[in-house]
Amino acid sequence: MFNSIFILCKLFPQIISSVIFCHSGFPTFIVMVRSRSSLLFNFIKNSYFFKAAYFLDEFASDDLTSSKRYKLIVFVRSFNCNFFIVESFNSNYAVTSTLESVYLGSAWAEREVYDMYGILFSNHPDLRRILTDYGFEGFPLRKDFPLSGYNQIRYDESLKRIVTEPIELNQEYRYFDFNNPWVTKLS
Repeated sequence: MFNSIFILCKLFPQIISSVIFCHSGFPTFIVMVRSRSSLLFNFIKNSYFFKAAYFLDEFASDDLTSSKRYKLIVFVRSFNCNFFIVESFNSNYAVTSTLESVYLGSAWAEREVYDMYGILFSNHPDLRRILTDYGFEGFPLRKDFPLSGYNQIRYDESLKRIVTEPIELNQEYRYFDFNNPWVTKLS
């Protein structure tokens, strides 16, 4: 197995930056890539040594403290081992290629990642929102919007209809009590 990982690193030196091996009951390889390549995924899927033909999931992570803020993780599996392929981005407008030509099951997961994080997948046949409303601006897991939203919806008695208006956040009349009512002072 280690010889095949060594061959994988030699075949794709511009793509693979590092490989981490963990063996906790089932061999697992964490492959850090510089950029996503369908050639790498085709090789992992069709190679005699790997046969990682099962696409399980694709998800993203946002780390504000890291220089490369967004990480995109693809989880594929074979009967021999697990693969986590990790790709990192450092810009807010991350674009990568789709895996749908290799793994058909990745289309739905890529739509979820796009909807929640705003990572674009080039050549994706149907990249649109599936978890948020079509009028929603921003991406929820990037935390780039106010927690209360931009607009509020209320019923106006004088107009006898529902009104949508921008939220006003006046802070001067608010009272903030930072004392915890559940903690009692011991004298």
